[in-house]
This record gives sequence, C-alpha cells and structure tokens, in this order.
Amino acid sequence: MSIRRACRLLEVDTSTYPYRSHRPDQAGLEGRIKEICATRVRYGYRRVQVLLRREGWQVNHKRTRRIYSELGLQLRNKTPRRRVLEPIGNIPPAEAEARQHAAQESHVLAA
Repeated sequence: MSIRRACRLLEVDTSTYPYRSHRPDQAGLEGRIKEICATRVRYGYRRVQVLLRREGWQVNHKRTRRIYSELGLQLRNKTPRRRVLEPIGNIPPAEAEARQHAAQESHVLAA
C-alpha cells in the first residue's frame, strides 16, 4: 500500500510522515575525494571529477561539487601581489645618470 493511501485511510496528513532519502551511501566516494584532495592540494572539484571518472566512478559534476563543498574543500583564490610601479619620467637626474652609466658598462663588458 502506498504512503498516500495509508495516510488517507488513517486521516493523517502526508507531511507528518517522515521522509527517508533514497540516495545511496556516499561514504566511499567522500573518502576518495578526501584522498585526492589530500595528495593534490591545488585541485578543484572539476579536476577531482576527471580523476574520479578515470578511476571508474560513475559520478556527475554536480554531485562531485556538492560533496566537495560539504567537505569544506573549497579552493581559495590567490590574491595578487601588490606591484609598486615606478612613475615614468620622474627619475631624479643623479639616478638616471647612474643607470645610464651601468648600462654602458654592461655593453662594454659584453663586447
């Protein structure tokens, strides 16, 4: 007998009946994703997905991404390093002369 019919006969709302997930256990897959991420730290979920497929796991990218984020394995973005740019044309005359002298010496030594 279906749950709907049983609830209707007992005059109970179907929302009170507890839901059981039909999803199979993901422990093996979660363990393998952890192992891959432990050995290859800079791999995101897409690269992990490719490795799982090569190993024979039948798993799609959405499931891989969900498990990856549930395990807290989000890949952090690298922040760019600050570059100090030198203003063009504002070099003091003494420093400009020293640079020119160094460049001439390197040309003399190379020849």
